[in-house]
Amino acid sequence: MSAKRVLVLSFLIGAILFARDASATLLRMLPESSHYQGFVFYDEEWDNGFGDTKLLRGRIDFAVYDTWENPDEFIGADGYTAPGDGRYIYAYQIFNDYQFNSEESVAYFAALGIDMAYVYDIGSQQDPEEGIEPTEEYFSDEDSDDVGEAVWDFGLFAEELIQAGEHSWFLAFSSDRDWVRGDYEIKGPEPSDFPVPEPAMLTLFSIGGAMLLRRGKNIFRRTDK
Repeated sequence: MSAKRVLVLSFLIGAILFARDASATLLRMLPESSHYQGFVFYDEEWDNGFGDTKLLRGRIDFAVYDTWENPDEFIGADGYTAPGDGRYIYAYQIFNDYQFNSEESVAYFAALGIDMAYVYDIGSQQDPEEGIEPTEEYFSDEDSDDVGEAVWDFGLFAEELIQAGEHSWFLAFSSDRDWVRGDYEIKGPEPSDFPVPEPAMLTLFSIGGAMLLRRGKNIFRRTDK
């Protein structure tokens, strides 16, 4: 085996060991769960609707707490409260900073495939490091088929979005259903997230401008007298 191949092989082994070590020492804020916990990375291209494609990269931490078997794991940790009376608390936290090169902000996160017949309530709670609070949180069942989504929306403006290098509050809901492997949806800002004047607003602006002009003419007339 050549020295070059040995070097490459050594580098790959080192990279694998580093990745394992990094995954084991990731900054984690969610309270520890003896029932189920983990994380997943997201890495995708996001088209903001203005012809710009940017990388949306980060990590989603998650945990499921069984409040019957271990009632204090989430509720008793630093004064957090249960989002409803369901047996299981599902909690998530978004870190929009994968390898410190996410190019876009997070505006929307949803946990998909939820059995709506067993959910109780949805909410969010401040994390220890003062993350970004969602502006809206709700359950959605657009098809009315009892399979819906838990949604956390982070608003329209820069100070409300999870920008690169930032993280979210704890995002949680409760259910009487235990966990199964599911999916999620994460989005950056969309064109509709950028407020623009509507025709009614433009009409008001026009009326306001005309009133100012008329008022200005009256002032000049009084001055001439």
